Parts: sequence; structure tokens; C-alpha cells
Amino acid sequence: MPKALAWRGAAALLIALITAASAGAATLKVEPMTVPEWKAVYGEVKARDTVPARARLGGTLETLTLTEGDTVSEGDVIGTVKDDKLDYQIAAYEAQLKGLQASLENARSELARGENLNQRGVMSNQQLDTLRTQVDVVVNNIASVNANMEVVRQQLREGEILAPASGRVLQVPVVEGSVIMPGETIATIGSGGFS
Repeated sequence: MPKALAWRGAAALLIALITAASAGAATLKVEPMTVPEWKAVYGEVKARDTVPARARLGGTLETLTLTEGDTVSEGDVIGTVKDDKLDYQIAAYEAQLKGLQASLENARSELARGENLNQRGVMSNQQLDTLRTQVDVVVNNIASVNANMEVVRQQLREGEILAPASGRVLQVPVVEGSVIMPGETIATIGSGGFS
């Protein structure tokens, strides 16, 4: 019998605790609701057009002004490539020009003396024509060196890397200080919207 009384006492105590707890607690309302079921879906966002920004000149990538995710406009300078050999070529052409200028002054003074001698009958017309030809040759050599120097200067200007299209930078596979070959991709730009 004592076990039965113990069970009754425990049951009574449990009922008293439940009654006391429910008296102080708020009412809980249970309602059915729709829970969305999320599924894993794999996808890829792609640019409609991907355009590589390429170096026109080989050399060392001296500056790089963008990173992945940046937006660029068509024609923006996004980096510069420097080839030190071009500076040396310009210095060599400038030295040649100084030498040719000195040769031109000498040839012109020889021509002036020759014209004077020709007027006095000491020099033949053929010799005078030879002196005129020497002046023309030096003038043409100066023009040739100037043209070659302008080609090298244009190559220096081509060290600027331009954004080929407006859009977002998707990839930059190089860093400043890298050695770049002509035509190498410096950045890939996504343009034309994304899908």
C-alpha cells in the first residue's frame, strides 16, 4: 500500500504543478501554415559579351588601375606598359640627328664655296651638282631619322592599355611589374548586360 500512496502523491503533485504553470502562462494557439521548401539550384551569371583588353606593346606592366569587379568606360586608360628599349632608341635617333645637322651645315658651306668657285670659273657645273646632291642626301637622311623617331614615339604612346568596351571587369590575370607580350590580355571586360 505505501507504493500506491506514493504514486497518488506524485500524481497529485504533478497535477498541481501543471495547474499552477498553466494558470500563469499565456494561451498558445496552434495553426497550420505553409512552409516553403527551398531546393538547391545551380546557375551561372554571364556577361553577354566578354572583351579582352590587350597590350599593344611588349614590356613591363608599369601601372594597372583596376581590379575585378570595377566598372570601366570604353577608352579608359586601365594600365601602361613600358619598354625601356624605346627610350634608348629615341636617344640614339637624337644623337644621329645632331651628327646629321653638323653634316648638313658642312655640306651647305661646301655648296656655298662651290657656287662661289663656279661663278669664278674654277669649279665645273658637274662638281657643283655633286655638292647640291650631298646637301639633298643629308636633308633626306634627317627626314628619315625624324620619321623613325616618330615611329618609336608612337610605340611609346601605344604603351597605354585602353578599355575596349564599357562594362564590368571580370578578370585581371596579371599584376603590376609583370612582363607583358604584345597582344597579351591584361583584363577581361563583360559588356552588353548580364544574363
